[in-house]
This record gives sequence, structure tokens and C-alpha cells, in this order.
Amino acid sequence: MIPTKVVVDLAQLLLIRHVTLLFPRNINTEANGYDTVTSGLHNTGVTTTLYASEDMPNLTESMLRSQLLPYEGPTGYVSSKSFVFLFLESNKEQSLLQSLFDIPCFQNLRWILLMPNYNRTETFPLTDLNISCLCSVAVIQRVNKDTQYSIYGVPKTKYRCTEIRLKGHWTPQKGFSPRLSPFIGDENWDDFKEEILVVSIVSYYPSFLLETHSNGTLTPKYGLEIGLLDTLARKLNFSYVIKSPKDNEWGTRLSNQSWTGMIGMVHRKEADIAVDSIAVTEERQEAVDFTLPYVYDSVRFVTSAPKTKERTLAIIRPFSWQVWLGICLSVFVATSVITFTSVIVNTRSKCNHWADTLWYVMGCLVAQGGKISLYNYCSVRVFLAIWWFFAVIFSVSYGGTLMSHMTILTREQPIDTVYTLRTEILKGQYSCGVLKGGFLNQRLMDPNDPVYGVLGKAAQTDSRNIVETDSLGLLRALKSNYAFLSTLEWMQFLAIKIGEDKFHFARDSLESATLGIPLQKGCPYKESFNKVIIRIVESGLIQKWTEEVKEDLRRNVTIHTSDDTVRSLELDDLLSAFYCLIIGHSLSIVLLGAELVYWKFMSRK
Repeated sequence: MIPTKVVVDLAQLLLIRHVTLLFPRNINTEANGYDTVTSGLHNTGVTTTLYASEDMPNLTESMLRSQLLPYEGPTGYVSSKSFVFLFLESNKEQSLLQSLFDIPCFQNLRWILLMPNYNRTETFPLTDLNISCLCSVAVIQRVNKDTQYSIYGVPKTKYRCTEIRLKGHWTPQKGFSPRLSPFIGDENWDDFKEEILVVSIVSYYPSFLLETHSNGTLTPKYGLEIGLLDTLARKLNFSYVIKSPKDNEWGTRLSNQSWTGMIGMVHRKEADIAVDSIAVTEERQEAVDFTLPYVYDSVRFVTSAPKTKERTLAIIRPFSWQVWLGICLSVFVATSVITFTSVIVNTRSKCNHWADTLWYVMGCLVAQGGKISLYNYCSVRVFLAIWWFFAVIFSVSYGGTLMSHMTILTREQPIDTVYTLRTEILKGQYSCGVLKGGFLNQRLMDPNDPVYGVLGKAAQTDSRNIVETDSLGLLRALKSNYAFLSTLEWMQFLAIKIGEDKFHFARDSLESATLGIPLQKGCPYKESFNKVIIRIVESGLIQKWTEEVKEDLRRNVTIHTSDDTVRSLELDDLLSAFYCLIIGHSLSIVLLGAELVYWKFMSRK
């Protein structure tokens, strides 16, 4: 007979509003007594969803979401407050349990296993099951014929959740004794009583710089997040030892569903937590739990600072090509009009040759003028007056602008948006890359990603685009047309050491990024960590530690900057004038040769 009252009492103790019931055989038969469980729950206001054992092998994550989400809100996430009662009639159904626990969505639930009558022991064995965290599992076991049941859960003193122990009893007369929740997460966990936590950290500036001692132990020497870790340890009363992953990566999921780096260590329970500027992603949340974010950042790309424009052609830069074209056309029109007028009035003046008139018109542009006939005609006077006015405007505008182009350095247009970067990548002018083992590495390798698709294809064309360290990514951006993608604040720290003025950080963001602390899946002290992190963030300590590290860096880095934007003229500024001089002299020599040949020919003739 199914223990209806113990299920109802436990539902009331845990304040359950909805529960999923998994039965080991056909739920439509009344003889098995399962209908009394559902009716008893319904009488207390608890809604239920039922599955039979025939459905269990085919039970999918999407099916469970569709049943639970109406009660949890349209968040797309099954809450850890969702309960599942699993009725087992024999001890041979562990394969079924394992198949259920292997579904990532199910690991967020709270499982209550109603087990058959085993021999009474103080420690309930679940060693054959690969469960991410026993904190999410409670066991109800029948003890004797008097329908007394033992309640097993993770004891509060075992924060690593490696075993389940007896926590209380239930009888129909007394109910639960003591009236404690079988789930350790419902209890207060603000004091670790000087327990030692294993913390996974990669020695990587600016978060941490680790010092290795002769006995192989690691201690933090310097870093941005030492204050965060030490504050958590002091407030929650624990100490810690540091272990680094062999691959020195943050953590990416491999094809066999295993994890690398610090995320892998926490996922495999080789470490209790990881603290090293680790970004929260949907994929990582399937392997570990995260605390509340303590840093909000954005993903951007950095390139080398725009180069100074070439000054070889400085003499033509005061005007755009459209202005130069307009001036050339104006010179041609003015020369033709004056020449045509000379032809019309040739009865009173000698006809001006077109070449002579062109020389005069050009002389006006450079404030030199010259001699030309037709001065006594009003029409010509008006035309020339307008032309001289135009020449004055041209001369003054050109001279002032030319001086500014020569004395003030101007830079090329930077790549500042994702659209511009994508365009340059498609043209083959730029490449991009990320840090190996970081959260962007996995995003960039997905060709179907709506944001990183084109960028990922460009990154995979060259293995050097995926760099071992962020510093290598920044250095490569300095040496070539390469855009390095990472979180903005992280890159700014590294740029201080190399030289902030050497880089350009895009104003366009690819996505937002939040940094949190990875914990073992379902660990009981997540809420305690969150309370301390909230106080740290609200007090402004994160900003304080960040600014202190930045100022310390700037004090130790010599930054070469120029206070004056105006400078002395150099040879490069006037090189274009020398080029014009050389070209003009060369042309005059060629014309001199042509004229000599012409006059020699004419003299013979």
C-alpha cells in the first residue's frame, strides 16, 4: 500500500503547491492504491502531474518543462523548488534513476524517493548513482510493519554532499520527528565552522597571480579578486586551498560532454568553487551552479589604435577630390571665356593665345596675377573681378587648411562597430579571434550563431587566431589587422601594461557578460554566498578593488603621450611639395627637349 499520509504530510511540511508523481507501473488501476495518493494531495490543494513507468524511459526534458513551467512562470527554466516524488518498489531500479538524473533539467529539481523496505542502517547508500549533488535528493524508507518511515537526507555538517544520513522519522501518530526539512538547502548555512574549501584558480593577470611554493602549494600573491575571495572566506568562516586545472582554461564543453578548465574541476567535484572572472553562460549552467553576478560587463573587440594618416599627399588634403575637380573645371571655363572674348574683339586687341590666358588664370589662384589685354571692356572687368574674388577665397582657404594638416596629426577612421568589422572580415582585410578555453571560444566555433557566425568562420581560417593568453591577443592586434574579442574591463586592464594609447576599444558591444562564482551543482551554500556577494556589490567594494589595481598599474607603467597636438613641420609634411617640384622640373626638361627639336626643325624648313 502506498504511504498516502506520509506523502501528504511531507508536502505540507515543504509547502509544496505542485508535485510530479512517477509511479513504477500502470497508474490506471485502483488496486495499487496510487489514486489515494493523488486524491490525498488534491484535498490539501496540491496539484499533481502523473507518469507511469511505461512513460519513464520516454520522459524528456521538454515534457517535464511543459508540465512544470505553468506553475513556475514563463521563464524557460525549471525552478529548483520543483518537486518530484518517485515511487520505487524494488532496489533494482537504479538504472531508471540514473537515466533520469542524467538529464540536465532534472538536476535542478528536488527528488523525493520512496524506497522499498531495506535493512535499517544509519547511512543510506546511493553510491552506485552518479548524482551531481545529493542535496537535491531525499529518501523515505519504510522501516517496520508499524508503518514507521525513516527520512534520509544530507546532514548539515557535510557541505560537500557526499553521503546521505538518517535525519528523522515519520509515524502516522506523531508525523515527522524532528520537523526538519530533508533538504539541506532549506537550512541556514552562514558558518562553515572553519571548513577548508578547494578553490579552482588559474594564475592569470589581472584576476590572480599565484605563487608556487617548494611543497607544491599555491597562494594568491596579487590580483583583482583576492579581496572577493578573502571577504567570502571571512564572512562565511572558511579557509581555502588553491588548485589549478592542468590545461589552465576557464572551461568549455567537449564533444563527449565533459568539461575543461575550472568549470570541469567544479563539475567533477575536484573543487568546491572557482573564482577567476568566470562568465556565466547557459552551457555552463548545465554543468555547475553560479552565484549572483558580481560584475556586469560587455563583450567588445579591440584593434590597434588608428594609424596616423600618410602626410606624403598633405598638399592635396585641404580639399576633397570634388573641390579639386571643381577648381580644374573653373580654370578651364575661365580660360576659354577670356580667350573667346579676345577672338570676338580682335579688331581692337591682339588675340590672346589660350596658353597665355591659362597662365594668367592660374596666376590669379596663387595671388600672382599677370598682364592681359581687354581691360577696357566692362564685361571682361566684371568677369575678372569675380574670378579674382574666387581666387582669394581659394588661396586663403587652402593656405589655412594646409597648415593645419601639416602641423596637427590626423588619424585614420577606426573600426568601431560590429557591422564594420564584419564588412572588413568579409573583404578579407581583417581577422578576429578569442582566448582559448574561454566562454567566447565555444560561441565563436558555432557557425550558426546569429552574432558570432561570420566572426567564427574568420577565426577558424587560422589556428593562430585562438590565442593562449589575452596578452597575446592584444599584441597580435598591434602587429596586424586583427580584432581580439573579450570582455571590455578585462582588456582594459591588460592594455594598461602595454599602453592604453596603442589600442582602440570598439564602442559597439556584441553582448553583455556577467561574472559569477561557479559552485557544484545543487550545493547547499549557494544562498549564503549570494547574501555576501550582494553586500559586497552594494557597498561598492568591487569598484574600489578595481580602481586600486588600475591605479597601481598606472604607477608602474610609463605612458608616453604628447600634451601638444601642434608640432613642428617635418620632411614628411613637405614631401609632397618636393614631389611636385621634381615632377615639374622633369616635365620642363622634357618640354625643353621637345621645343629644341621643334625649333631646329623649323629653322631647317
